[in-house]
Amino acid sequence: MARAWLVIVSAWCCLLLAQAAEIPALAGETKLNATEADQALSLISERLAKRGALKAQIVTETDDPMSVTGKRVEEGELLMDGPHRIRRTFTKPNAKTWVLDGAQITEYLPRRRKWAFIKDFSKAPKALALLRAAVNVDAKALADYFDVTVFKTAEGAHRLVLVCKERKDGRQLYKRIQAKLAPNAPFFHEIEFEDASDVKVSEKYSNMEAVEKVDAAAFKLEIPADAEVQTDHIEDKG
Repeated sequence: MARAWLVIVSAWCCLLLAQAAEIPALAGETKLNATEADQALSLISERLAKRGALKAQIVTETDDPMSVTGKRVEEGELLMDGPHRIRRTFTKPNAKTWVLDGAQITEYLPRRRKWAFIKDFSKAPKALALLRAAVNVDAKALADYFDVTVFKTAEGAHRLVLVCKERKDGRQLYKRIQAKLAPNAPFFHEIEFEDASDVKVSEKYSNMEAVEKVDAAAFKLEIPADAEVQTDHIEDKG
């Protein structure tokens, strides 16, 4: 119950901050005006759409204020094939695989007691589109849900800050997203997500490489027969 109230209060604070907070530029950055920001976002969207498949090393840091263990750091590899197919394979400190393939997300933990968590979005096209846009930081597609501020350096690097806006349908994935994109890079090298519970997830990508051809089988997880499987069927509201 206490956590539920925390979520409600955090969401309310999010709305106040979204309306009142002015996001400052960092050293060496210039805040773009509305016209410049729109042009920059269009160019970024075009660049990312043309990137094709890629792989990279990933380091994820999760900071949950309700956790008694503190920050959790995981390391592994990212494989992307367009916005609809993403695989994160973690090897440190424990093995874990997260896959977005079409309308389904599967997370598999091959531990002593094997677990698989599946989210089926086949009956939730709106929620799926929002999820894909958030994971790929498609600021154009997220414009109905976030106020977007764009910063640029003299070298051509960009930083996008997306802050949730109030919506009548109450739909909200994150209250804040920040993404950093180096000049001519095929994808963001750092993305930070913060949800309504104040859980912060930072993802840093390095050693990005283009992949000419990706086998579709790379996004198909073979779940062992002895694994415990939990499936959630998501449906759009309204």
